[in-house]
Amino acid sequence: MPKPMKKTPPKPKPPPKPACTPVCEVNNPDKYPFQASVQVSLPAGTEGQNGFVTVPAGKRLVIEYVSGQAFLPSGQKALFSIIVSLQGQSTGTWHYLESSTIGPFGSQDCFQCGRMVKLYADAGTTVMLRTDRDSPTGAGLSRMTLSGHLISVP
Repeated sequence: MPKPMKKTPPKPKPPPKPACTPVCEVNNPDKYPFQASVQVSLPAGTEGQNGFVTVPAGKRLVIEYVSGQAFLPSGQKALFSIIVSLQGQSTGTWHYLESSTIGPFGSQDCFQCGRMVKLYADAGTTVMLRTDRDSPTGAGLSRMTLSGHLISVP
């Protein structure tokens, strides 16, 4: 007569993985990925405005890529720039980004920029992402992003 088979209980399912996992560079654990985006409104009467990104305390921001997109009234032109402060500068240093005309997008004209860079901003400073246009007539909108990494500073 055969021996009855023992049923083994099913293994419990592992807990679900979190939606995102904090990451760091294995060879440099003090290097943390960073990205931010801003929306810059250009109301009628303004030719340029800034969006702001604050660098966390105790960290230096290394910016490796900046991009932007602007929608302006037909016939206007856009310029993009990023302004960073380093080593106690009282005013930031301007860096200009080449922009391209994409063309009509609905009732407005579209412009874009995107550039690999190597820029630095000190802990506690504010990085300014700026969009300018050549006429204050009508309203416009810009979105700009930056990405890079944070490193710990004493």
